[in-house]
Amino acid sequence: MLDIHLDDARFGGGPWVKSTSPSWLWLFGAIGVIVLVLACINFINLSVAQAITRAKEVCVRKFMGAKKIQLITQFLIETWLLTLAAGVLAMLTASLLIRPINFALDLNLDLQFLQSPVLIISFLVGLPLLGFLAGLYPSLVSARLKPSELLKSVKNSASWTQQGLVVAQFAISATLAITVLLIARQVTYMHNKNLGLITENVLQVPLGSTVSASAFVNQVHSIAGVKEISLSRSAPISDDHWWNTISKDEASERQSVCAIYGDENFFSVYGIQLISGQVPPPSAIEDTLISKVVVNEKLLEALNLGSAQEAVGKQFWWGGPTEITGVVANFNNEPLQYTISPVLIRHDPTVYSQANIRLEKLQKANTLEEIELAWKKHFPDGVYESKFLNEDIDIFYKRESKFYSLLLTFAVLAICISCMGLWGMASFVTLRRVKEVSIRKVLGANVSNILFLFLRQFLKPVVLAGVIALPLGWYAANSILSNYAYQVSITWDLFIIPIIILITISIVTVSTQTIKASLTNPTNNLRSE
Repeated sequence: MLDIHLDDARFGGGPWVKSTSPSWLWLFGAIGVIVLVLACINFINLSVAQAITRAKEVCVRKFMGAKKIQLITQFLIETWLLTLAAGVLAMLTASLLIRPINFALDLNLDLQFLQSPVLIISFLVGLPLLGFLAGLYPSLVSARLKPSELLKSVKNSASWTQQGLVVAQFAISATLAITVLLIARQVTYMHNKNLGLITENVLQVPLGSTVSASAFVNQVHSIAGVKEISLSRSAPISDDHWWNTISKDEASERQSVCAIYGDENFFSVYGIQLISGQVPPPSAIEDTLISKVVVNEKLLEALNLGSAQEAVGKQFWWGGPTEITGVVANFNNEPLQYTISPVLIRHDPTVYSQANIRLEKLQKANTLEEIELAWKKHFPDGVYESKFLNEDIDIFYKRESKFYSLLLTFAVLAICISCMGLWGMASFVTLRRVKEVSIRKVLGANVSNILFLFLRQFLKPVVLAGVIALPLGWYAANSILSNYAYQVSITWDLFIIPIIILITISIVTVSTQTIKASLTNPTNNLRSE
């Protein structure tokens, strides 16, 4: 069962067996871990900054005889208490959000913390471990400070470790932003790609039975606003096609083929282009010895039957001798996750299950109502359900649209966490350099000079993170696009736009703190000197 629901290649994720590509599950699992890592990095940066502000406290404790291990234990306990509070808050938040998440992603998840051994063990083991990993480095930094150094002065700039963590944060955030932009373009591309057939204004109506189908078709023909109608088993593009095997002759190697059943009007309703030959007349089905079908160019290529003109009249094996009466241009017979496959189209009224009604672009307002009344007249025992083909196609990419929304949420969350870390480090550095800023103002520096000085320091790790994100984003983009047979192009703006947005957000974040410090009256900061 696990293989069936996680194998798009063999089972296709069709209407009978819903499957999800494991790559999507790994992607979102990895993003969940990444966001947690970003939060830990943020905590480390802010804790290190706070350790400097608590220098006097550490100094007094050391003078009173506190040992290094006692200080480390104290800071770790503080971290564990914060982590525990965060864990409890996370459980409450997850319980409140599970219903909206189920609704948004069409899932049926149920969080029962007390009834799940996995969640209980994760909570009891994971939270202390997380607190230990996040609090170890800040605890070591705090406990390592010497009283003689604490009583003098502290470095005014962020350490290499802190800047390195900021680089890691923004590199991950930029990679996520690149991934979000890529998926947005891929979803837009799939919705707008030319499929080689008409998808607009085609109404699909299931038939109640094949007995009354002809009478229903005749009545619909007379409705104003109806351009054309045909009967078929499915639309040309569907995730519910029938699949068989074909070969050049009975003894040759078999290949997979998509078998579509439609009447003589099927081609004109959907705008399927006939390249050569003709559509076999309904009377051709009476010849049970040799089936007569229309095929696409891909089938000719698969069986090596020559050009479209040469293939007309030739035969191949499809459970029996089958003659090609016409060849149509390739069209997408499946969602765009899959390539165009060999297709044959055959007339067979015994399997028709839907009417395909092509409407005028400016059909009358009551056209749909008249179609429904006609359907209920001929199929009184059924339930009328209709949908347009383009709406059906949109459902094919519903998963991608949901994944895009979820990924966008993750990316925004990651960027916010990264900016919080940068804001915290900027606040710390600005606080330590407040007297330097005041002295520069006394000596004639204006706000723009001071702002440029700080931006030059803080934008270096952000720009470096952007450079690191380029290969990471390239790898992520190629990994995601490998799930689709038809892909958008990877262009330079896919990388530049997210990096520019991150740099802009960083400038706003740092500028807020710097301008605030620059506008302070110098006398308030220098009167003790």
